[in-house]
This record gives sequence, C-alpha cells and structure tokens, in this order.
Amino acid sequence: GGGKARIAIVPTASDAPDRAGEKYVGVFRELGAGEADWLRVLAREDANDPATIDLLHRASGIFITGGAQARLVALMAGTLAMEAIRGRN
Repeated sequence: GGGKARIAIVPTASDAPDRAGEKYVGVFRELGAGEADWLRVLAREDANDPATIDLLHRASGIFITGGAQARLVALMAGTLAMEAIRGRN
C-alpha cells in the first residue's frame, strides 16, 4: 500500500503495549505507510470502544505484535474489536 497504507497495530499481547505500539508506529512510518496507529486496548471495555472499532475498519492492514497471547485472548475474545479483525481477515 505504500503511502496509501493505513496500518492498525494491535500491541495488546505486549507487557508494555504503549511502548510497543509507539515503536511499531515508527517502524511502519519508516517503511512508508501513509498512516499507522495503535489500538489502546488495556481493558476489555476498550476493545468495544467506537474509536477502536473505527481504527480497525479504516485500516488497510492490521499488525498484531507478539507477547503473551493469553493476554490478547483475555482482553479481546468476544469483543467488537475481535469481530472487526475477523471480518477484515
């Protein structure tokens, strides 16, 4: 997608999601993505937030970082965000 790419980064599995999110924003921008932002999902209710869902729906690519996958599942399984990711896939 180059300059037209809109990347949604999901650092929820990370033990420091804010640090990982910002790191990958920089990585994708250096790679030439037009937009990159990260989902701020620190609690289950965040995964149902309209801003989170909007970011996922506008994205042309979704990047899920590594980390504790059990944390990712605990915070996102059964949420609107997870359904949006599945729908985009």
